[in-house]
Amino acid sequence: MATVMFLGWIVTLGGVIVLVREIRRRRRIETMLRESRYELDRQVRERTKELVQATEELRDKAETIDLVHDAVIVRDCEARITFWSRGAEETYGFTPEQALGQVSHELLKTAFPTAIADIEKTAMEKGEWKGELKHRKASGEPIVVDSRWAVNIGREGKPTGFLEVNRDITARKIAEGKLRKADRAFKALSECNHAMVRQTEEMELFSEVCKIMVETGGYRMAWVGFAENDACQSVRPIVCAGYDEGYLALANLTWADNERGRGPCGTSIRTGKMSISQNALTNPAFVPWRTEATKRGYASSVSLPLIVENRVIGAFTVYASEADAFDEEEANLLSKLAGNISYGVAAMRMAKERLRSEKELRVYASRLETINAELQEFAFVASHDLQEPLRKIQTFCDLAIKNRASGLGTKTEDYLERVANSAGRMRQLLRGLLEFSRIASGAQSFTRIDLTETAREAADIFEPTLQETGCEIAIHELPSIEADRSQMLHLFQNLIANSLKYRNDTAPRIEIWGEIKSDFCEIAVKDNGIGFEQQYCGLIFKPFQRLHKRDEYSGSGMGLAICRKIVERHAGAISGCGEPGKGAVFTVRLPLKQARLESVLAAGLP
Repeated sequence: MATVMFLGWIVTLGGVIVLVREIRRRRRIETMLRESRYELDRQVRERTKELVQATEELRDKAETIDLVHDAVIVRDCEARITFWSRGAEETYGFTPEQALGQVSHELLKTAFPTAIADIEKTAMEKGEWKGELKHRKASGEPIVVDSRWAVNIGREGKPTGFLEVNRDITARKIAEGKLRKADRAFKALSECNHAMVRQTEEMELFSEVCKIMVETGGYRMAWVGFAENDACQSVRPIVCAGYDEGYLALANLTWADNERGRGPCGTSIRTGKMSISQNALTNPAFVPWRTEATKRGYASSVSLPLIVENRVIGAFTVYASEADAFDEEEANLLSKLAGNISYGVAAMRMAKERLRSEKELRVYASRLETINAELQEFAFVASHDLQEPLRKIQTFCDLAIKNRASGLGTKTEDYLERVANSAGRMRQLLRGLLEFSRIASGAQSFTRIDLTETAREAADIFEPTLQETGCEIAIHELPSIEADRSQMLHLFQNLIANSLKYRNDTAPRIEIWGEIKSDFCEIAVKDNGIGFEQQYCGLIFKPFQRLHKRDEYSGSGMGLAICRKIVERHAGAISGCGEPGKGAVFTVRLPLKQARLESVLAAGLP
């Protein structure tokens, strides 16, 4: 019994030891677990603190990013958007809810300058990429952005996606486009103006202008067409430059008010105003030519009327390869160009017409010179050769009257006296005609003369008549001019003689004065004679014209006609005014310098 008990105690004791050991092991494990939990809690607290801090930093950064007006987009390697800034929402119109998780280039309908794979490869190799992209907003409106990409690197050092910053530069691109268009139009305008200075032929001008519009202006095609006045009112192409490929031959254009005449070209000719088609695909008036125009890359066009002498002669038409190519500023420049072309054509036509007229004028002048020479020769010969038979007629009449012992009757003597008187008047008329014909043929060269001295010399010739009649001649200071001195002397003699002839019962008084007016001088010869009716002021300067009967006043009626001939030879004019019983005033207008006038007249002829 004791042994069993002993053994039982022994067994019990062993179990206690094992139990104690187990308890100690468990306590160690519990202690380790408590320590692990404590460490874990500590680490969790620290990590949570770090996460909270990182979250606050990210929130601060996000708030800062939202202050930026540029669009900031973060996307993963599969191009799905993971961050969408407020600037992106303002730029594109998509909310974060609409954008997040979407493939960026599908959402924005991105038009890349090169393949997206090449752009991403460049960004991976260099760490960034920058360039211009074309996007569309939520409204469908196209925009252009200046885009910058940066690669996002994760904790393991591998790329996790891209940070994309886009700035809207649409307004700037539009402004640059307008400036570029205006610049090309201005350059084309400048070169075309230079071409107008160089060219002297219409077709050459049209050809060079069209060429400039294509090569300098960068337009697809340019051409000029003339408006025909045929039954169809067709438009005939004259010249073109650029990519035509048979388009004008197929166009069948007209300026009539019908379907094929309501396009830009026909409209501009018919209305005389600029006509623009901004889009060949949508303009209903462009339907007849749409297919052929599209094949050749004509997207828009402008047609400008060519107006010469207030008449539309045709149109100048320009095609561009892009739609909406002709804004207001460019259209205005092109309109000025068309105006300059029209002016150049008008000037060329005027020059040709002037040359033709000058050629005809030279022919007529040559014929007139020949006729005048023949007439002067005839007048000289006639007046000179007729003098001798008339002198003999008068001489033998006088002899017959003196030797009337032969028993001539009274009537016969009267006839002989009339014949003698008629022969005398005829001789007087012939002397006047001879003098009249010698004005041009016997003219001397122009020299500078003192008219005061010339007038006094002319007055001295009438000294006996002055003493006989008690006439007073007052000669005031006259200007000096370039003239034929002998003819000026003859002019004053005839005017003074005219005043002395047509004097009345009062003592004659003749006054001569002059004044300078610009490039001319005016000389007046005034008398207190019988005067004349003003209605005869033009008649008195014609050859052989008389206002009085021969028995009242002698003379041939050539004196004032000779005066007019002399004045006109000096490129001047003469006029007269009078009043019966109160005298007359003759006004002579002469240029101061004959050489200047002759050079001006000669300048019209090459």
